[in-house]
Amino acid sequence: MTTFALRFTATPRGARLARRLASQQMDAWGWPYGTPVHDTVELIVAELAANAGAP
Repeated sequence: MTTFALRFTATPRGARLARRLASQQMDAWGWPYGTPVHDTVELIVAELAANAGAP
């Protein structure tokens, strides 16, 4: 099992970077761009990263 962990700032830039890196990692793990699993993970990461800085 491979672990993928990074820390990002709770800013719009950090959220974009988290989404982009998760997207690239999903592709590397064999879940290509545009597949339902890939798109779902990308959306979840974007939501989590965007809400990380919310009070």
